[in-house]
Amino acid sequence: GATDYAQEDWVNGHLAVVAVDIGGNWLGAWTIFAAGISNLALFEAKMSSDAFQLMGMAERGYLPKIFAKRSKFGTPTTGI
Repeated sequence: GATDYAQEDWVNGHLAVVAVDIGGNWLGAWTIFAAGISNLALFEAKMSSDAFQLMGMAERGYLPKIFAKRSKFGTPTTGI
């Protein structure tokens, strides 16, 4: 492999250590940056899907009608 690390060495945050070992500090920094952006994108996707679920429940009468409000683009504004 590219490194001599054992499987037990792979704990939280170890991917950045391996990236530094393989490509230097710039690759480690980009790996951390990409992981952060990925976490933000996953959070946004989860919040968006929850907002559409709230909107659907409001349209069926299970939640107050305020959650059924949409923007001009069809986005559920109150649920977000």
